[in-house]
Parts: sequence; C-alpha cells; structure tokens
Amino acid sequence: MSLKIQFEKVVLTVRDQLYLLKSRNLIIHNDSEVELCLSTIGYYRLTSYFKLFLLDHKNSDDGFKQNIQFLDVLQLYVFDRELRLLVTDALERIEVALRTAISNIMSVKYDTHWYMNQDLFLSQMQHNIFLNEISDHLKRTKEDFIQKYYDTYYSPEYPPSWMVIECLSFGTISKIYSNLKDRSARKQIADVFGQYSEIVKSWMKSLTYTRNLCAHHSRLWNRFFINKPKGVHVKYMHSSNASPFSMQAYMIIKLLNKISPSHHWKQRLFKLFENYPSVPFGEMGFCNDWKSDPIWDL
Repeated sequence: MSLKIQFEKVVLTVRDQLYLLKSRNLIIHNDSEVELCLSTIGYYRLTSYFKLFLLDHKNSDDGFKQNIQFLDVLQLYVFDRELRLLVTDALERIEVALRTAISNIMSVKYDTHWYMNQDLFLSQMQHNIFLNEISDHLKRTKEDFIQKYYDTYYSPEYPPSWMVIECLSFGTISKIYSNLKDRSARKQIADVFGQYSEIVKSWMKSLTYTRNLCAHHSRLWNRFFINKPKGVHVKYMHSSNASPFSMQAYMIIKLLNKISPSHHWKQRLFKLFENYPSVPFGEMGFCNDWKSDPIWDL
C-alpha cells in the first residue's frame, strides 16, 4: 500500500486550466470554445475522457498523445452523454414495468395494502427499513394523488400499494421484489419479463446501479459495472469479474423485447455507435465486429 500524502493541489482558474491542457500538448484551435466547455462541463468531469488520449492514462503529467485535439475529447464526452440518455429512456420503461407488475400481482393475490404485511417478506429487518422509507417519503411528498388520498380517507394510515409504489425509487422496488416470500408471486412477476425469478432479481439489481449512474450523469462508455448479472453470456476482452456495458445492453434489449415488443432501442444504440466510429467499443465489452455478433440477434 502506498504512503498517503497531504492534498496540496492549488485551485486553477478556467484560463489556467486551458493553459495546462496546452502545456500537455493537447491541440486547441479555439480558446473561447474550450473555456466555455471548461466552464459548463468542468475540467474534472472531462478528466475521465482525457485518459484514453494520454501517453500514460495513469499520469496526466506526461501529456497527450501526438495530434490529439480537444474536439476528440469532447466528441467522446458527447457520445457518452447520448448513450446515457438512451439508457435512461430504456430503464424508465423497465422500472415502470416492474412497479406495475409487483403492484398488480401482489394486490390481486393479497389486498390493497399487502406491502404492510410483514409475513409476506423474507427479511423483517428489510421490511422495517422499507416501511420507514415509505413513512419518510409520505411526510415529504407533494404528489397530488397522495394528498387527495389523505383529504378523502382517514384509514388506513398509508395509501394503497399502487399509489405508494409510484413514490419509491428503482432501488427500493428492486429490493421489494427480492424480499418477497411468495415464490409463485415472484414467478408471476418474472414472467412479465420473460425470465426466471432469480434472473430478474439479479438483472434489476444490476440495472438499479446503472440507473443511479445515469441519474448522477456519471460515465458509462468504458465503465465496468460492480454487479455482474446472472445468465448473461456476453464474451468480452477483459477477464475481470466486473461487467462491461455490453452486458447492460444485452439485459436491456432482452427485457424490452418482452415488455415493449415494438421498441427500436437496439437500432438506436447501433445508430449511435455508427455516428461515433472513433469510439473504442472494445472498452465497452464489444468485439470489433460488434454489429454482426450473433449475440445481438435477440
């Protein structure tokens, strides 16, 4: 383990950041445009995209490779932003489908307030955490349908599941599914997605992490995801136990094929790739001939 040192970096103005990039051999044709990017995107956010173009990706002091322009960095950033928006669109549909399936199936099988029944959950501790989250959210929410419930009814204390479940995060919804004790109900919910229950449990956990990355505008293009999903057999160049973006794409396409058969998400993804041919897709877990890979014949 390396010895820790005191943080002593000085704050640089945007103009200083511009001069620093020039001193590291990054080609800049228009100072004003680059200063605008540094002011609105931020030097630190862009450093994640610098790495691909550095002589030593672990040490920016060595400078950039020969003939690298700021526009090369910016293009990679814009690609990643468009990828994030595309993924967000898909995950919204998947998240809504999971919410709806859980509420519909559990409400019909049990009652309107099934989520209050601790006996329906595997972990009582997780259920208590879940109820505390609901209570906190209901105190803060400004949703009209929640306010209308309390304006109309004095009991039960909490609204029915189809209202409450609309207020919860993707992560909480995913945990609810994983914590359901009724196997047949979990199977019914999984059938909506055309997968086995354990696969849906694993995939939703993985996609929740991806959803959080998108919500915080974090990098996707060359990230290796910490939750490796079950049942995804995508070959890729790295031997790590982590999961590349290609696995995320596989899960998204498989789930959308079931819940939204007329979707064009795969075509939109491939079109995005075609628009940015200079992006090294191997860093995302795709083979060189990614478009003709039989795994995408989903």
